[in-house]
Amino acid sequence: DIGGQIILDAERCILCSRCIRFLQEVTGTSELEFFQRSDHSEISIFPGRPLDNQYTGNLADICPVGALTSKDFRFKCRVWMLRGAKSICPGCANGCNVEAHFKEDIVYRLVPRRNDRVNQTWMCDPGRLEYRKANEGRLLTPAVREHSGLKAEAWEAAFSAISFRLWETVEKNGSESVAVIASPAFSNEELYLTRKLADEVLRTPNLGFSPRTSGNGFSDDFLIKADKNPNTQGAKLLGISEEKFEDIVQKISDGKVKALLVFGNEIADFSEGETGELLAGVAFIVQVGTNEGSVFRAAHAILPSASFVERGGTFTNHAGRVQRFWMGFPPRGNARSGIEIITGLANRLGAGWKFAGEASVFRAIAQSEAPFSGMSYETLGETGKVAGEKG
Repeated sequence: DIGGQIILDAERCILCSRCIRFLQEVTGTSELEFFQRSDHSEISIFPGRPLDNQYTGNLADICPVGALTSKDFRFKCRVWMLRGAKSICPGCANGCNVEAHFKEDIVYRLVPRRNDRVNQTWMCDPGRLEYRKANEGRLLTPAVREHSGLKAEAWEAAFSAISFRLWETVEKNGSESVAVIASPAFSNEELYLTRKLADEVLRTPNLGFSPRTSGNGFSDDFLIKADKNPNTQGAKLLGISEEKFEDIVQKISDGKVKALLVFGNEIADFSEGETGELLAGVAFIVQVGTNEGSVFRAAHAILPSASFVERGGTFTNHAGRVQRFWMGFPPRGNARSGIEIITGLANRLGAGWKFAGEASVFRAIAQSEAPFSGMSYETLGETGKVAGEKG
């Protein structure tokens, strides 16, 4: 163990110096060096100086002989048993291009995918561990809370119960008593439908997105961004306001919000106690999310959504680059993509939408949203295109 995410098996090393040059030329931290001389030469760390940077996992990628291997992936699965899907790292706003490697419906690792305009061929260590969220603590079946606790429901029954409570709230208290908190962890396609749901179906002015800078907002001047959402820029380009979020929080605190639709697993960077205290006075809360969390514990209805490996779509990174990610395998359990969930709920509320998958939604975005004008999945390709860019 030489620190970071790496194990060194020195007997395999062929002294190619790739790892040393990476730490000198890319991270600038220079923790590895040649020691001894002649046929006794070997690579190692300096005494008392383990690997200490956020990019150690790349050493396993560039080592040609397996002398440097990943602690997290080591001995978990034979690589030839894994399948891959082109994706985007959901860990921050940089939008690093990755491949998700999976077997059946379990994701084993994320590895960098080349895009010279975004991440070259590298990715950070925190981003490599984002796959765990697709495996652990997942919400896999719709549920509605009763006196005895959450009760699993079929999708249509859940839609029926939720739509009834939403319409009841609007009838009794007006549309301003309903609020929607969008998530910048959702795709452009899902955010577009979220806005349509709020504006055209629920007719509520209370729509904003929940910012998140977990990890104390750590960033560097290479790949890691303080914004820990993959699609904040997409939310802004689609007309969903971060500033409106604060207004919604105040209205919840003042008791003016009677029904709340929350996309995602947390609300901003609120602790579980803060979230519970904020939501305690809301009569009806619906969560559309992938994982258990602070919102799950407060919600009266749960609609489980697919993880980033289980659905396709696009994210817009901090620089405005719109990039595709592809579905690796169908959603686990009874989860559904955000597009299916929002469309199903909207249609239960009388919308009459005809969207069929992410491609049809993106076509609608390209036709109606100026920053995305002229774009298509074909023109985005595998490396993406900057919003508003001509040609």
